Amino acid sequence: MNNYDTIDLADGTQWFILKELPYNNNTYYLVIETNDNDDFFPEQAKVLKEVIKDGKTYFSNVKNEDLLNTLIPLLVPESKQFIDNPEQLKQILQKQLDEIENN
Repeated sequence: MNNYDTIDLADGTQWFILKELPYNNNTYYLVIETNDNDDFFPEQAKVLKEVIKDGKTYFSNVKNEDLLNTLIPLLVPESKQFIDNPEQLKQILQKQLDEIENN
């Protein structure tokens, strides 16, 4: 596995952290799916909320549309113009991933 920051969810999926955002006393992550072969799947992007309970860290999917409409432009400023065009947003995520991999 790589040296990138990843999150392993209880369902066995692995998520690469593209961005971290402290917002309203919570921490949110923009993530894309990855695997043990270091393959990345930008079309499988989501926003996770960090939840700390009894000293353990958990993550929940952010599904509230109003919250997502607030968080996405903060996590990916370029996305404001692409909210209605998810294909272009995937291209932005791929570009960010390419930049990270080339550094």
